Amino acid sequence: DTKDYLMLVPAAGDASPADLPPEDLLKASAKVIGKKHPTVLYLVRAGKDGEKVPKIGREEGDRWVFEGEIPAAAKDKKPLRLGIVVVGKSPDF
Repeated sequence: DTKDYLMLVPAAGDASPADLPPEDLLKASAKVIGKKHPTVLYLVRAGKDGEKVPKIGREEGDRWVFEGEIPAAAKDKKPLRLGIVVVGKSPDF
């Protein structure tokens, strides 16, 4: 569907607002679950504008998606709608 995702890192190990170098980011993200692979939140297209959020629902297969909004920083802008897979497995793993 998409190649968009967020990488999670432990808050205690990310004290600076500066970007982490890619290799350091991968290592820090892997610490979240104690594995070699980084910990990610997979993003999918959120529902249409006007649909009630937040909500959680089942999509194709056994994938469950949380949909929500982040308020816009400016009054004349629309909020950012996000769809985050909370249950599911990539066919690549």
